[in-house]
Amino acid sequence: MLGVIWGAWHWPIILMGYNYPGHAVLGVVLMTLYTMGLAVVLGYAVLRSGSVLLSAYLHGLNNQVVAYLVAIGFRPFDAAYAFGIGTYGIATLAVVAGILLSDPAWRGSGSSLVEPEPRLLG
Repeated sequence: MLGVIWGAWHWPIILMGYNYPGHAVLGVVLMTLYTMGLAVVLGYAVLRSGSVLLSAYLHGLNNQVVAYLVAIGFRPFDAAYAFGIGTYGIATLAVVAGILLSDPAWRGSGSSLVEPEPRLLG
């Protein structure tokens, strides 16, 4: 669900043609699928590390790599059908997310997160 919300956050700029020029509606779908897959990866990082800091770092690294590639002039012929945030990259991310989702950490066993102590109000 978080991935869908995260994708929706990007919809206005996608509809303006930013990431997927010429593919407004397809771009919205692709960005939502990408953020759903990345949410699994980042969520797994939180579960395994016990901290949101690794997830924040990986999100920043993801954004920085894309910014660097754009800065050096990398422009795929058609962003909707390329690696990264295109269909091939999303398919690869889906395989990785599927593997990560099979880990028992998602079911509570094996998680490194500590249960918070209940607090009394008053």
